[in-house]
Amino acid sequence: MKNIKIIIGASGGDEGKGLATDYFASKHDHGIVVMSNGGAQRGHTVELPDGTRHVFQHFGSGTLRGWDTYFSSDFILNPMQFCREYDELKKITNKEFKIYCDPNCRWSTPWDMLFNQIDQRLEAKHNTCGMGIWNTISRYKFCEYNNIETYSLCQFFMLKPQERLDYLRKIKEYYKKMLIMRMQMRDDRVSDLISLIDNKELMNHFYIDMMRMNQIIGLDYTMPLYLYDNIIIENGQGLLIDSQTDISFGTPTRTGIEIPLKILDRFPRCERDVEVVYMTRSYATRHGFGLLKDEVNLDQINNWMFDETNQFNEFQGGLRYGLLYPHALLRRIDDDFSKANPGIKKSLMVTHLNEKSFDISSIKDSFNRVYVSDTKYARDVTVYKDEE
Repeated sequence: MKNIKIIIGASGGDEGKGLATDYFASKHDHGIVVMSNGGAQRGHTVELPDGTRHVFQHFGSGTLRGWDTYFSSDFILNPMQFCREYDELKKITNKEFKIYCDPNCRWSTPWDMLFNQIDQRLEAKHNTCGMGIWNTISRYKFCEYNNIETYSLCQFFMLKPQERLDYLRKIKEYYKKMLIMRMQMRDDRVSDLISLIDNKELMNHFYIDMMRMNQIIGLDYTMPLYLYDNIIIENGQGLLIDSQTDISFGTPTRTGIEIPLKILDRFPRCERDVEVVYMTRSYATRHGFGLLKDEVNLDQINNWMFDETNQFNEFQGGLRYGLLYPHALLRRIDDDFSKANPGIKKSLMVTHLNEKSFDISSIKDSFNRVYVSDTKYARDVTVYKDEE
């Protein structure tokens, strides 16, 4: 029997998906976390009772428990961020953990990130993490539309060394042209910005990180998922910023159950217990521009709370807050869950109840289970209702 949990944000991100993944990972000695969507813009925080704390971007939030990680084809790898976080986790855990990756993964370059950050500074829109996710996707789409060859992770590593470098130079030149068009040659800063893109050390450092990442990960489709009885699919972002929900300011990925179901369908059906856990804080949250219904100031949530992870930054701005109403929450969860296969369980986890109360009594009967968390520790998650 495979035990499978699917963790989905039911708000605008920052709901506690790292906490949930850590909680379910703590129930078993070993398993694998599937990074299903998004990329290095994640910020899933886990803090253990002994004070060990990490904000996960590239790795599953079960890593501190000794769990392994698998990157699906819808996850966008960032080799520089991957190597940085890998080294951090090796120091923190002092453990060996395995990492697998779908060979079709797309990947970001430092030039995707640079152009993203330059463009953000020019526009000051506060609607990006500065990790180049949108730019990576746009670059792949542009090349596909214009019949320009692109390489998945596996295809890139199959190239000869000189061919790899030539391909990276093509990406760099693509962004130089984009930058000149963006600046319209009307700003004397363009030469300074181009010099950033042309930096040789950046190219060398990135190439080294690419090849190091290749040594660390195992390129495989779904075979690793056959090997584990305990699987957690850890979605990024939340339902309110799904690419089909907020087409102007949302994330460029699907944030609901669609991608996890696609992952499950890729390996043959076996006896398995699948539970979808929809996450929310006891209030609504969102970064950047876009609609946030019933938005309020922090003091209307409470005036003393401090979010260590979500500090104001020049790319995203600050974390926004909104009031949360049970039946509105249930409607968007039910809309997403309507795509689920028969037999899959639907659960709710409410976090940050120590910061604001949230009455779930009117909707609790709509879920197989309801989990609540009064603190930031997995040990303090309790089952409010269990029909089994």
